[in-house]
Amino acid sequence: MSRVPARLARPLLLALAYGGLILGFTWPLPLVLSDHLVLSRGSDLWPHIWNFAWVRTALLDLHQSPYYTYSIFYPGGVPLVYHALNIFSAIVSLPLQLVFGLIPAFNLLLLGNLVAAGLATYWLARVLGLDVTPAFVAGLLFACCPPLGAAFNQGQAELVSVFWMPLYIGLLLRGGGFRALGLPPGHPAYLVAAGLALAGSALAIWYWFVSLLVFTAVYSALELWATARASGRGPATRWLGRPLLVGGLALLALSPLLAVLVREQLGSGANLDITPTPTINAVIFFGSEDLLAFFLPLPGHADSNAPDALHGANLGFGWTVLALAGAAVALCRGPRRRSLRLWALVGLALAVLALGPALIVANRATGLPLPYAAILHLPGAAAMRVPLRFATLLALCVALLAAQGLAAGQARLRTPRGRAGLSALAGLLAIVEFFGLPRPLIQPENAAFFRQLATQPAPCRAAVAAPPSGCGAVLELPYATWGAPAMFHQAIDQHPMVGGYISRHYPYDFASDTPGIAQLTQADPTAFRPDIISPTLAATALEAMDYYGVRYVVVHPLGDDPQAGTLPQVLRAVFGGPGVPSDELTVYTVPATAQRQPIPILEDGWYDPEHDSTGTRWRWTRGSATLRVVVPPAAAGAYTLTLDTYAVAVPRTLRVSLDGQEIAAGAVALPPGGPRQVALTLAPGEHRLTLAAPEPPVQVGNDPRLLSLAFRAIVFMRR
Repeated sequence: MSRVPARLARPLLLALAYGGLILGFTWPLPLVLSDHLVLSRGSDLWPHIWNFAWVRTALLDLHQSPYYTYSIFYPGGVPLVYHALNIFSAIVSLPLQLVFGLIPAFNLLLLGNLVAAGLATYWLARVLGLDVTPAFVAGLLFACCPPLGAAFNQGQAELVSVFWMPLYIGLLLRGGGFRALGLPPGHPAYLVAAGLALAGSALAIWYWFVSLLVFTAVYSALELWATARASGRGPATRWLGRPLLVGGLALLALSPLLAVLVREQLGSGANLDITPTPTINAVIFFGSEDLLAFFLPLPGHADSNAPDALHGANLGFGWTVLALAGAAVALCRGPRRRSLRLWALVGLALAVLALGPALIVANRATGLPLPYAAILHLPGAAAMRVPLRFATLLALCVALLAAQGLAAGQARLRTPRGRAGLSALAGLLAIVEFFGLPRPLIQPENAAFFRQLATQPAPCRAAVAAPPSGCGAVLELPYATWGAPAMFHQAIDQHPMVGGYISRHYPYDFASDTPGIAQLTQADPTAFRPDIISPTLAATALEAMDYYGVRYVVVHPLGDDPQAGTLPQVLRAVFGGPGVPSDELTVYTVPATAQRQPIPILEDGWYDPEHDSTGTRWRWTRGSATLRVVVPPAAAGAYTLTLDTYAVAVPRTLRVSLDGQEIAAGAVALPPGGPRQVALTLAPGEHRLTLAAPEPPVQVGNDPRLLSLAFRAIVFMRR
């Protein structure tokens, strides 16, 4: 009976010890867990806290998969399979959200993940045969390492969910054995658990999964070589089945998600590619590690705010860890020394990956290509845009090397007091280097408007109604500034929002094309000037917003925002009067309108409008141009479409198609051309009108553009 409490005492004491260290590491957040968040810079915090709220909504309220949402990027919604949804932590947070609320649950999960990282690393170090004190220091060095400190400072919850790494490695070593230390292969249950842990790492972020594959490859190569040398090719071949079983189980567990990922990559418009500029420069300068940063002293904060800082910070090791790792290389002997090869080789591979596609030295690009440049060209690999993520498992490898260096140093001290003093000194120096305190805190805006909106029905959470006018969507302005923070407000009020911020970008023409919405998001007062379409933009702005159910436009204080000079002009042009003050916000409510006319929207294939001295306006096309025609129920019916057009260079043929079906065709003369009329019937909903000329477009004079047809007017008149 007395042994059961004794067996529980050590894990409990370890959890309390790591908990106390993590409270210090995150100070002063523990004082204000209920209503503050840690954020030093950037916008990543907001989608991560939104993840928790959305998973709760999807699973508990809507009873649907959380991998597609209409709550952001309204009205079309967006897939979340390539987004860092961090679904495991989000699911674990559900009871905390129900009891304490969103912000406390988010903060508690961040702290809990760090404690779990420390405990899992301690267990891994014990698997490697280290004593309690070096194993505890290993957990401290990993749970508080610079990559995790930087991720914590930026609210990147998925990058703090790292306990999967030491857990997986410990299970793999127990199941597969580690010949260098004389650890034999264990029960297959360890391999099953390792496969599940490997799958779990992917549910945090795919970088962890790929990082652990790198570890598995190096580990398997070393074990195969050692087994073949000791026992021959046959036993080595049989041993290979163990890591293959682990990988197979992980893939089986992930197969439903992998199927969705492949379908999305093949059939969606997700932007997964690395383009030459400016994205590739962003990858090199803001997503890759500087070679010297591995060895430089850490800044006062684990997340430097210097303008020339890399993505997230100087993610070096710290001199304490480097000194201890050096001690491991210098002092370890026998099997322990041979075991260091695993951590050194894995660390070297991860360091090369973390350096990114081109070498950076002293914050200057050398132009020297690295292996990551080739990896980016593999199918799907370009989604891994931040090579720095590989520095996290690298930090674990170095922490384990440091712990073994500490153990080797203790072994050379004769007295318990000397060994304890060395451990205390190592821990204290690591704390001084790693604990960048105080953590920068913010208190999220919780305006009365969003709390009041939360009390009103939100009928379009699961799907957008047809027509969507009753959805009560929200547009927050200035759009570029509030696209990400507005996700926190959406998590509170549960009403769909225009725009959003996720890990991978999908085409979102709604915000750039829709009358009223486009002008407000771009803050462009010149867009209301006369154009070629009728009904005009000024006449359809409010009608379009009403039709799509964008009911609330929330304007935050403009201050020195780049749109401060133009956005008020657009608001006056759209609404005609002032909004309603609410706290520091100004709220405009889109009124219900008659919606008795179609809403034409110019989309692809049009050049900018031009005009002559008489005021005549026209737009050129490059051969094919489209209009989105929104037809409210009251506007459905028979129409005459008038197209005032002329051709360039030679007479051309105009083909008019509605929703992919050709409805008219005819010749278009050279200037002055003239109007053509087309009869068409418009049902309620959205339609695509295509105006195309099959003849090749041409260049005229010094104009570099390819021109085909010019349109002076596009007019819809009810018959």
